[in-house]
Amino acid sequence: MKKGFTLVELLATVILLGALIIIAYPKIIDMAEKKQKEIEKNKLELIYNAADTYISNNSDNYPKKTGAKYCVSISELETENLVPVDISEYSEKFLAIKIGKKNSYVIMENNCPEDQYISPPVITSFVPIEKKYQEIKVQASADGTASPITKYEFAIDGGNYVDNGTTNIYTYTGVTSGEHKLKVKITNEAGFYTEKELIGERSHVNITMSLLAQTNTSFTSNTLSYYGDTSSRVLRSGAINLTNYSSVNLHVRAYVSAAGQGSIHVKMGISTDQLNSYTTGFGTVYTEFDSTNVIGGPYTERYYTWSGNSTASRYLKLVTNRSQANYNGNVYIVKAYAIPKV
Repeated sequence: MKKGFTLVELLATVILLGALIIIAYPKIIDMAEKKQKEIEKNKLELIYNAADTYISNNSDNYPKKTGAKYCVSISELETENLVPVDISEYSEKFLAIKIGKKNSYVIMENNCPEDQYISPPVITSFVPIEKKYQEIKVQASADGTASPITKYEFAIDGGNYVDNGTTNIYTYTGVTSGEHKLKVKITNEAGFYTEKELIGERSHVNITMSLLAQTNTSFTSNTLSYYGDTSSRVLRSGAINLTNYSSVNLHVRAYVSAAGQGSIHVKMGISTDQLNSYTTGFGTVYTEFDSTNVIGGPYTERYYTWSGNSTASRYLKLVTNRSQANYNGNVYIVKAYAIPKV
């Protein structure tokens, strides 16, 4: 019959295992610490390499001049996707860089000392804040903590910069219909600058009007001319998705061109349908006026503006008729356009 372990044998085994653990534990801890330090060292190397790449990619802002000192937010390296591993524990910190044959780096818990390290301004925003016909107003903001902002410059479509001094709001004027590239350049007291672009901005979108009722009527060069009867004449745009626009605008001039006096009746506005009638299709929002003038006399001028928030598609419509059949008249569209939302 087999005998089990005696109590003395068990105690001896426990003591032996305890002794082994006591001997091995410091080495295990040391190995873990070395491994952690190796991981941290590798992360720092990745951060330093990312900073070198960032400086090279932004050489206009960070000239590689020996002895130059720069301060880079580590979160900016993350934003640019320059670090392939998780460095979230460093996201709130900064990297002080001294340029030399071999760059030197210091991780800063807070921002770098202002009197030792200068960095280009960080542009925090560059956005359109208002749009009008042929105008785009923009606002730029930048962090001037490291060095105060001394100059804002603005350009459009590859043109020269316009010095706007220390004012960060600027209005581009004479902006044609279509997409445009806007640019800002912000300079700090240390002489470093940062640039940012906005691509695809529009001040307004021209709206094309088409003639629907053509009997005894012509529509050439934005002028509706008609004669011979008193039935309605209709000009209408294509469907406009109001979701995309803050306003839809129509500017019209009307005058009688026949001898004597006559009246041209005009309605203009946003239409809910494509009807050709003078009396239907507008709903409740439209502008209506009469033009009663002698031949060659002063024209009547009116503006229509729809503004608001809507998810609907509507038609910009201009409908006219006359009080008498034998008076020639003209309705001239000065401008028809929509303003995109900012």
